[in-house]
Amino acid sequence: MHQLTNDQFSVEIAERGAEIRSIRDRRGDEWLWHGDPAWWSGRSPLLFPVVGRSPENLVSIGGHDYPMLSHGFARTSEFAVASASPEAVSLTLTDCDATRAAFPFTFALTLDYGLAGSTLTATATVANRDSKAMPFQFGFHPGFAWPLPGSAGRSHRIELGNGGEPPLRRLDDDKALRADSLPSPFSAGTLVVEPAMFADDAMIFPAGIGDRIAFVAEGGARLDMVTANLPNFALWQKPGAPFLCLEPWRGTAPLAGAGNALETRHGSLTLAPGDSARFEMMMTFTPVG
Repeated sequence: MHQLTNDQFSVEIAERGAEIRSIRDRRGDEWLWHGDPAWWSGRSPLLFPVVGRSPENLVSIGGHDYPMLSHGFARTSEFAVASASPEAVSLTLTDCDATRAAFPFTFALTLDYGLAGSTLTATATVANRDSKAMPFQFGFHPGFAWPLPGSAGRSHRIELGNGGEPPLRRLDDDKALRADSLPSPFSAGTLVVEPAMFADDAMIFPAGIGDRIAFVAEGGARLDMVTANLPNFALWQKPGAPFLCLEPWRGTAPLAGAGNALETRHGSLTLAPGDSARFEMMMTFTPVG
């Protein structure tokens, strides 16, 4: 476990999954979901090389099927610390026999975390070190305390920086993305969140929500998120659980009936040999008062 600290916040990053495990302000209030397995044992898993569940837990690459559990293997893999300081840490996952059994490529996934004031930045770099083109997806899956610190009893809402009203998609019983779009739950870029909204699982916005989103308690705390190269988005909660996940993705679960080919999975990115891609999530925390 590595700790990032300054005079405003402390953040814990685990080598397992390169996962953020804690975000505490100077009052000692925890902003991140604490991982109670009675609800959900995750806190802020990384999604790679797929986002979502694959049909029959198989993904097809180059016409061959490979075993692939929901959200991929990065979240349960051990990353190596490449460098560390009081306010930054870099961790890397490279291919091994276990990863190549599910994802037949030579690759590197590097996570760079930096804490500056009340802002935590996570930058992921995926590098294709193979001699063939590499399809993949990537996503962040952070869960935050709901209610936000010091904001119990207050209405909470999501605000989109672009003021948009993106169409909503839902998952079917097999966790594939339904073909039909539903009317946007947003009105002029605002959505008051209620647990009942998640009775049908995640709220998915394949067309994206822009690159700026805020999770705001009325008259209370605020979390602002800015993303880069993550055009898809989801909100998720287990109904009644005291957390809300804000999930910027590159890629989604497969479309219903579209098969399990990773190359054509919705939102997948393919890197040429020697190429790399970067994805960024910047979070700024504003406590009450």
